[in-house]
Amino acid sequence: MIKGGMMLVFLALLNSVIALYLYILASRVWMQKCRVNYWNPVVQFVVRVTDPLVKPARRLIPGYKGVDFAVIFVIYIFQVALLLTVLPFVEVSLSWWSLAFLALFKAILLVLNFAMYLVILAAVFSWLRPRNPGPFFQLVGELSQPALRRVRSFVPIVRGLDFSPLVLLLVIQLLKFIFIWGGAIIASSLGWVA
Repeated sequence: MIKGGMMLVFLALLNSVIALYLYILASRVWMQKCRVNYWNPVVQFVVRVTDPLVKPARRLIPGYKGVDFAVIFVIYIFQVALLLTVLPFVEVSLSWWSLAFLALFKAILLVLNFAMYLVILAAVFSWLRPRNPGPFFQLVGELSQPALRRVRSFVPIVRGLDFSPLVLLLVIQLLKFIFIWGGAIIASSLGWVA
């Protein structure tokens, strides 16, 4: 159990700030993979905010086939740091192996959650359709359309209704369920949880 109400508030605030930064890092990976417009002001903001940590990591960890593994490494390190910050205040002790596994688990769930939020935003933005879409609207479209196009090749538009966001959300939720279930089985078989 967590000791002290102020510590609970501090941990919740810290978790929110770090989670926001992790989502910005995840968006950078997605932006590079989708080859979005680099001159978009939102992309420029993401690059400026993440460069102080990504550039040094890039010297050690190269990218491969359009995937920037330095950013993925930074996401993983942040997950480990967050767990190391929170665990002393919670009456739970983890071995280094279980800590590494949990951080990897949380990093993959973060990417799946980011994809889910992106699809939801794309669906909502498709209903709004402004005349002059701003940079954020454009970025969400550039990030979501590659995955939605793949789904549309299997699920056609029926009477003007595009079910591809719904199908993609179901696939992401299924992946999350399988991943959480598999992670729980691995953790229990290794004796990390009771």
